[in-house]
Amino acid sequence: MNGPLVGALMVGLLAGCTGGSPTPPAPIGDVVTQEEAEALGDGLAAYEMQDGTKVVVGEDHPLPAPVEEDLADAMDDVLEGEDDGTTAAENVSDLAEEASAATGKKVLLVYLNPLLSIGDEEAHPVWVTHGQPEGTTIQGTDDYDAQIANVEEFIAAQPDPSEWAYVVQPR
Repeated sequence: MNGPLVGALMVGLLAGCTGGSPTPPAPIGDVVTQEEAEALGDGLAAYEMQDGTKVVVGEDHPLPAPVEEDLADAMDDVLEGEDDGTTAAENVSDLAEEASAATGKKVLLVYLNPLLSIGDEEAHPVWVTHGQPEGTTIQGTDDYDAQIANVEEFIAAQPDPSEWAYVVQPR
């Protein structure tokens, strides 16, 4: 058989083969349908926003801005009207676990706990973080910038910092 003819036939056959080829993954941050969400490949997930919209997240990528905003809003929702520091901590801790499961990342949530005491101080609002592994602590502080620095230092000290993300409650 003629070499160029065989090559041309093979190229023509391969060009026409579309059945069974995987759908390219949706870009991180794209909104997807339920069907598209189910077809996402390894390392990708569809985070379900509070309004039911599904947004593509990747365990090896930073959280998309809409997901960060949704988690910040969810933090506000679980803290709304909460003036008990222990209940606030439990609510945000639960939300951090849910966010980690939904995104495939280890998500830390930073928020202003309404009533917390550090040491012998009287209870007052303190910036704290939830979502770290049991047995580890990220020290809370009265200072917003210092708390963000504490969180970033904690993440940088992890074996794979890219596995982590943090979201801050809006001030």
